[in-house]
Amino acid sequence: MKRASLKSIAAAAGVSKTTASFVLNGKGDKHKINTATQQRILEEAHRQNYQPSFLAQTLSSGKTMTIGLLLPKNESYLATTLVHHLIPLLQSQQYRLLPGMAQPTAISERAIIDDYILRQTDAIIAIQPIHKNEWESSLAVLQTPLVIIDSQNERKSTGTLNNDFSHMINLLIQHHFQHHKKAIGFIGRERTNHAQLGAYLTCYIDRFDISSPYHSLLKEAEPVANGIKALLKLNVNALIFESPELAHEALRYLQNNHLPNIENVGLSFLGWNPEFTLAHPKIVGVDFVPSQLAEEVNHLLTAALACQSVTQSVTNDKLYQLYPKM
Repeated sequence: MKRASLKSIAAAAGVSKTTASFVLNGKGDKHKINTATQQRILEEAHRQNYQPSFLAQTLSSGKTMTIGLLLPKNESYLATTLVHHLIPLLQSQQYRLLPGMAQPTAISERAIIDDYILRQTDAIIAIQPIHKNEWESSLAVLQTPLVIIDSQNERKSTGTLNNDFSHMINLLIQHHFQHHKKAIGFIGRERTNHAQLGAYLTCYIDRFDISSPYHSLLKEAEPVANGIKALLKLNVNALIFESPELAHEALRYLQNNHLPNIENVGLSFLGWNPEFTLAHPKIVGVDFVPSQLAEEVNHLLTAALACQSVTQSVTNDKLYQLYPKM
């Protein structure tokens, strides 16, 4: 069956292609086309099961109704759950996600971004990008809206959602206090601009005027066991690990090595992965609520696409939660 076209609709309705186009694009009243003519055109379009050309609509509106989605190269629980909640929100606005993933030996983040530019995506979402400094300025020049979900809070800028480590640390401190664990240690890796450690020092050491050095920073490749042993000597009864990776390493060690009184030490970390749900020893994480994060990303994206200023839509009390859910 031959596909209905604007030309066939116009011919059957006895009008010009221009008139048919105005009506089918909802501009009949604007161009003062009488109601009877509009109705005739719409009925003919329905009879022929007319579907407007996506390409023609794109050329007319300047929008492709697609959002580029740059995914992290490593498997990410955050990315998977975020996409699950984000797709329905975007679909309700007629947008589609175009996913892309950088691969070290095949394609770079810059190549993915260049492809999105070539395809003229209306905006781009990047989840935990590594090389954003290489391409972010190009999008700014092209005025392509960009929303970044980052794991660090190195900056607070429009369109960027960073982890609020202070709020995350406070949730873990509250959890440990509720379980009568008040000597809380922190274990992380040595590096400059250590946002997680800074949040721990501010929210715990400074706030509660703790005099003991309850934190241990490990050199690259240094076993996490060294940090655990060092802090246990200081009689800590709770530990916060800076990342799921360190938490994994700690659990593997504790499952195969017995340390005195370790069963009385509360374990927690920044982040989450479902693999920890039934972990032994038990460990608690704190991370984004995926549905709320999706709402916030959609809020930033909608504002950017409409060239509007961004207003805060979700408070941190709703944006983060403890895992496994209590």
